[in-house]
Amino acid sequence: MSNEVRTFLSSYNPEVRKLASQARELIFSLVPNAQEKVRPGWKVIHFSLGGKMKDIFCGIGPQKTYIGIFLPRAVDLDDPKSLLEGTGKKMRHVKIKTAEEMKNPALKSLIAAAAALTRSEQQK
Repeated sequence: MSNEVRTFLSSYNPEVRKLASQARELIFSLVPNAQEKVRPGWKVIHFSLGGKMKDIFCGIGPQKTYIGIFLPRAVDLDDPKSLLEGTGKKMRHVKIKTAEEMKNPALKSLIAAAAALTRSEQQK
């Protein structure tokens, strides 16, 4: 974990820090070439497949008692298990309150699909 990420997460409680760390590990296991960027003003850690905003495929947003995994283009993803929440024009999130929820295959599928969608858009 980089010092930037460690500093960003330091103000959250230990359980939220642990969930955020586990989410980072999950994202990097699914998308090893992901680029990580802390955006303290937005209170989020973004993951992208390039340096542009349009290359962001997901983010981790720590909250007081859980983390949100944000998917900027979630409306374009299949969500057969109905994990996605929110009413944004394109963005949705998945609330993660326990380490066990991080193991959900449907969550893994959403993150992988979000990265694949970003890759396909980059090739156009």
